[in-house]
Amino acid sequence: SSGINAEWPLRPGVNKLFEFMHETHDGVQDMACDTFIKIAQKCKRHFVTVQVAEVMPFIEEILNGINAIICDLQPHQVHTFYEAVGYMIQAQADTVVQERLIEKCMSLPNQVWDRIINNATHNVETLKDPECVKQLGNILKTNVRACQAIGHPFVTQLGRIYLDMLNVYQVLSENISSAVQQNGEQVLKQPLVASMRTVKKETLKLISAWVGKSTDPKQVCENFVPPLLNAVLGDYNRNHPNARDSEVLSTMTVFINKLENHVTSEVTLYLMPCSSARSK
Repeated sequence: SSGINAEWPLRPGVNKLFEFMHETHDGVQDMACDTFIKIAQKCKRHFVTVQVAEVMPFIEEILNGINAIICDLQPHQVHTFYEAVGYMIQAQADTVVQERLIEKCMSLPNQVWDRIINNATHNVETLKDPECVKQLGNILKTNVRACQAIGHPFVTQLGRIYLDMLNVYQVLSENISSAVQQNGEQVLKQPLVASMRTVKKETLKLISAWVGKSTDPKQVCENFVPPLLNAVLGDYNRNHPNARDSEVLSTMTVFINKLENHVTSEVTLYLMPCSSARSK
């Protein structure tokens, strides 16, 4: 509300919202998260600078206690929380401090991510476990929301998970394609297959979100495009037509618009079969 201004006692108000995040009465947690994100957008600089009588910026305190703050929230509320924290981190002008805040912010989802990737490395069948696939979808949604708020500097986190994320994308894509071949298109409606498609879509959403906000086309071209081409475009061409995700084409559009004259002939080569498939 317009009542939120610089004089508003930020810390006690926000701490009250954190209490509400444990309150399971209908709608209270949603209200707390929605209010938190509004405050984060309006007062983001307040969170990253040391205020009078503070020992450290409020963001540090929030990140130190993040596990305890979000432990009772539903996944969609957790995603909102991370986006809110993302706005605060985006307001930190010192890139070294900012990078450390991003790492600290993402450490909880990264721990779960690392465990899943580690298990999948030893046994790829774990990526058929419904709970595991659901967790992957939620972790990627958390990354998407944080990335949308933080923008280009999120590159450090994206770089950390990028190659594993593309590997997961390909494995799940192959699982979906073989399920369609064996059981026909109706399998796409099955909960596990739908969850796998969510992971694919959120992967593309994360890449698009970052590329759309990136400020360094050369870095995108050299580091992010080559692994993406085979994983996403090659995969698109190999997929069963009904198992293809339209997000692939919109992601490529984001790349091409962003990179314009940096896009190599390589991309065009990969895109040719896609566009002919599209026009059929």
